[in-house]
Amino acid sequence: MKFALLFLIVFYGAAIGAATADEAPQPKPGWWELRSTVNGKTGAARMCTTASQAAESRRKNDDYNKQNCSKNETRHEGDRWTTDRVCKVGDSTMIGTSVVAFDGEDAYHTESTATYDPPFNGQSRKSVTVDAKWLDTCAEGRMPEVVK
Repeated sequence: MKFALLFLIVFYGAAIGAATADEAPQPKPGWWELRSTVNGKTGAARMCTTASQAAESRRKNDDYNKQNCSKNETRHEGDRWTTDRVCKVGDSTMIGTSVVAFDGEDAYHTESTATYDPPFNGQSRKSVTVDAKWLDTCAEGRMPEVVK
């Protein structure tokens, strides 16, 4: 469950958050498989996302950025959306970049890096890579699964 929660944050914060500018594709609702590497540690999960959950996550992400980020700029080049942010995270300042490459609405690849000054939760740097692919439709409320 811990991995699934992490993937939920990465999925919405990186992919959908970065994709809101310039009419970028949005990952479609359904059953997704997410494989990620966070600071060298790998994991995978499957989760169901609905259109209403995606819209709510975009709204929360936008609200957070407006309240906590002095810089939140997204640029579009080909199939890639790059977002640069400078945000307050707790007592730290986070400087981060996320690059999301979409393969239609069925898959995407995200690479994110962030530095924290002072360190946040003991980390001064975080690196996250996510490969996501759409698997199927799913019923709302289906619980996330950790995948091996």
